[in-house]
Amino acid sequence: MFKSKGFIIGILVTLIIALSGITFAYWANNVRDAEKEVDGTVEIGTGKEVVTHVNVTAQNGKTLVPVGRADDSNEEAVEVVHLTYTVTWTEDRNAAEGTLGYLAAEISNIAIDGNNELGNKYANVKVITAAAQGIALNGEEVTVIVEITLNEPESREDYLLVAGKDITFDIKFAVTVA
Repeated sequence: MFKSKGFIIGILVTLIIALSGITFAYWANNVRDAEKEVDGTVEIGTGKEVVTHVNVTAQNGKTLVPVGRADDSNEEAVEVVHLTYTVTWTEDRNAAEGTLGYLAAEISNIAIDGNNELGNKYANVKVITAAAQGIALNGEEVTVIVEITLNEPESREDYLLVAGKDITFDIKFAVTVA
């Protein structure tokens, strides 16, 4: 009987080591090449909102991994991706040029492989510039920077659901007159 207990313990230890290796391998292949800083241009007309759908995918030979896991990765990895948007507020009609307003950028519909529950649980997407910035009608452009990071999965099941899947979200840009 003593020999069978030792055998079972040995199998359990081997399984734990194997699962740990699979978890690290997953993050090494989660979002490949996600390091590139993407630049986008957004133009907002008077009284309008602009919604941009973003898909964080393979970009530049690097892998997006959870915060604190870059050193554990087998590949070239990053723990954060920054997306940069240049926003202008324009109007062709006789609106008062130089009118001041506030630009707001709002993140919504965060998903991993189309699953909003997983996206809200494991993908962190936030605007890291001011939540509301001053903007002038037909004036200078305003820069909005969005930051994406990942959380460590809580279970092997969640790990398998997000392994190698795309992260998507929407950004709504809107101007309100001051």
